Amino acid sequence: MNIPRITYRIIEICLIVLLVFTPLARGTVQVWAVSVAHFITLVMLTAYLLRIIFDAQFQWVRTPLDLPLIGLFLLAVVSSFSSIEWYASLHAIMKLANYIILYFIIVHTMRERDQVRRVAYTITIVGSFLALFGMIKYLGGICPPWWDYDITYKGMVATFGCKNHLAGYMEMVIPITIGLLVAERKGWKKALCAFCLFSLCVALTLSLSRGGWMSGVFALSFMLIVYLLKRKGKYRDLMVTAVGMTTVVVMTVLASTPAIEKLETLTRGHDLLNSQARTAVCASTIDLIRNHPFLGTGPGTFAIAFTPHRPAGVNAMYLHTHNDYLHCISETGILTAGLILWLMVATFWSGIRKIMAADSRLTLGISLGSLAGIVAIMGHSVVDFNLHIMANAMLFTVLAALLMTAGSKEAGGIREVS
Repeated sequence: MNIPRITYRIIEICLIVLLVFTPLARGTVQVWAVSVAHFITLVMLTAYLLRIIFDAQFQWVRTPLDLPLIGLFLLAVVSSFSSIEWYASLHAIMKLANYIILYFIIVHTMRERDQVRRVAYTITIVGSFLALFGMIKYLGGICPPWWDYDITYKGMVATFGCKNHLAGYMEMVIPITIGLLVAERKGWKKALCAFCLFSLCVALTLSLSRGGWMSGVFALSFMLIVYLLKRKGKYRDLMVTAVGMTTVVVMTVLASTPAIEKLETLTRGHDLLNSQARTAVCASTIDLIRNHPFLGTGPGTFAIAFTPHRPAGVNAMYLHTHNDYLHCISETGILTAGLILWLMVATFWSGIRKIMAADSRLTLGISLGSLAGIVAIMGHSVVDFNLHIMANAMLFTVLAALLMTAGSKEAGGIREVS
């Protein structure tokens, strides 16, 4: 019995289940769904430990994100000792540990070409299903009771509870789909990727999320520039066609009445008041950071700690501020800002190096798509809290791990199946 090979299969199956389950479970924000995600990750960790025990050739694969991730976890643990609500901090630390464990498992096990391709296609197909289902629901079609809940937004939400979080998911899936379009050689696979890309772009646009629109366009522009620098003209037409098609789809749907109405609300009415409230909440979050500068209020305690700092006229209870970075710093202290910056620089620098050194279409496509997806969600996180939605945080983690393993010099890059 080849136990290491069996553990590989178990880990891959569990990862695919996670990628399918987390967005379908309403974004995995409810306690039961988070518990299921933790259990699946625990199964992966058990299989991974068995692989270490029975694989005499096991070697630790170092990545540029190892130290900042470990530092972030240790800082969260230290911050929890001064937490104003230890139970909430425990839950937040468990989530952070889940993401970090998932990252390390993927980096050490997803190194064969077929494995990486299957994971990438899972991301694309799940995203396309969400897009198509969301369109049916948005247009008033039949919707299963599980996802038939009241939503006050005019935009498309699919299985999520908020249009901005659907947009965050779409803006990460679109670049990886373009990456597959670049990587594949067979016509029918390119056609499949093109259809998926079309549906994903329509979904992002119909979400009516301005943050999603801007982040998506920025990521696609970044992707095109990096690709052209890498290829220096080779396959330029393919990438220009993919990005051009995406832009045409987005602009066409943006010309629809709901999208125009959404853009017009930037300077008037309810959305202006909403933007002012978000700005006031962010300003109050900065005041909260000033009051707890070094260790913060404790992981997962923002909702409780922010209540006394609510700006005048704001009576709602805020579970998150509309800025992931300020949210994290308020909970774990200003040292978190340095670690986040370290992670961003290490991810970008390592990603660019891997893209420029890529010697295969698959490695190039997956690396470029992963990095562009990461750029998109990191930009969107300035005006939203997408990374506090477990489905989006899981996908973000998978993209980061794929980026690190896809061209890892020490891991030998993406290998052919033996």
